[in-house]
Amino acid sequence: MKKLLSIILVSLMWCSISIAETKNYPNGDKYIGELKNGKRDGQGTLDYRRFQKYVGNFKDDKRHGQGTFIDEGLTEFTYIGEWKDDKKNGLGLITYKKGLKYKGVWKDDKENGKGTLTLPNGKSYDGDFKDGVGFFGKDDPFVYDNSEIFYGKYKDGKKHGQGTLILVSGKKFPGIWENGKLTEIQEASLDDSVLLQKGHTLKNNGYLDGAVLFYKKSLEVDPKFRAAKSSLETVLQELSKGKTVNLLDPVCQKNSDDFEIIKFCLDKHFFYQKYPIHPELISDFIPGYADSGDIIISINLTDAFGTNQYSLLDKYETELKEGRSVVSIDDPDGNGYFVYKYLGSTDNGAMVLMTYSSGGGTGIFSELLIIKVKKRLGANHDLFNSEGVVLDKQQVVLEKLLSISLGDRTENSIAINGNTVSVNDKSIKIPSY
Repeated sequence: MKKLLSIILVSLMWCSISIAETKNYPNGDKYIGELKNGKRDGQGTLDYRRFQKYVGNFKDDKRHGQGTFIDEGLTEFTYIGEWKDDKKNGLGLITYKKGLKYKGVWKDDKENGKGTLTLPNGKSYDGDFKDGVGFFGKDDPFVYDNSEIFYGKYKDGKKHGQGTLILVSGKKFPGIWENGKLTEIQEASLDDSVLLQKGHTLKNNGYLDGAVLFYKKSLEVDPKFRAAKSSLETVLQELSKGKTVNLLDPVCQKNSDDFEIIKFCLDKHFFYQKYPIHPELISDFIPGYADSGDIIISINLTDAFGTNQYSLLDKYETELKEGRSVVSIDDPDGNGYFVYKYLGSTDNGAMVLMTYSSGGGTGIFSELLIIKVKKRLGANHDLFNSEGVVLDKQQVVLEKLLSISLGDRTENSIAINGNTVSVNDKSIKIPSY
């Protein structure tokens, strides 16, 4: 009887033990913990590749329940509290490296409800928060806004008038604000490098207009300061692109991994993750002047996006005509250019573009390009595991259907009707795929 009880006890203990499993993800993240049907479920640790870690409960592959999130990257904070559907929800405490703390209610990753704010100097304030914003102080009023402190006034929910912004890093930026934008800086330093670094800080925190002011002041100190000049050019380009993004369909103004949303934004604007498709990527689909045929027919847009080869920092111009992108880029040596115009899509989803290229001479060569978007599974980075290659890496792919050379300096009439593309007096019926 004792032997039987021992067997039962050991069996119950065995059943209560959770076996930790390891799962590597295509983006470099690593999970060690409980899995259910291949998904994170139960206790586990998720190490993110960008200096972040979550230790706690999971449900259906999402952070859910009690857990601790540590960010040792740019923001540097620790959150201990409740989670729901992969977001901070419920009671929780967030502590930033410089001493700023919030303890209270969260909803969908933002401070919402009753909470206590503790400043780096140790002073605490109880109050109500809504969407990450709280208003405090009578004698010295300030606003807590999603980890930032602003000593000044808000108008229509935005910084307005004289005020000082204090970032979570502790760095201070006094100045004049208008409609949430820094329009005048109050900076005593005349060190061009210090001014440059302050511009970088504002840029990295999303205050592009303020960064412009610091870069310009750095150039006033030293007009030949190349780092300040290139930084100014880059941020002005980002501001220009940002204005274009505001003209997109609202669903396309945010990044998304949902293929149907990605497909919609490509179909409507020819934009991917808030950016137009890089012109050099489209150029790679077109054969060289002395070549013919379909040399490059497919490009993995997921991995190509934002790479050195198709850098988001490259200087190309973008405008929207009737909601569709027109993008141009000059040759780096100043000889020639490449332009593409997105004309729309057929009923079965083929996207139609006209391209124009010049090598610097008198020739302007036009091409009709028809492509499609699809999703596929590629091999993840963990190629040498014991189970062999696993095809589980989600990829968005642009695939060339056809291109037609339309000659040098020619005028062409292109029309899309149903699944037919008309080129001057000829028609091309695009098959479904």
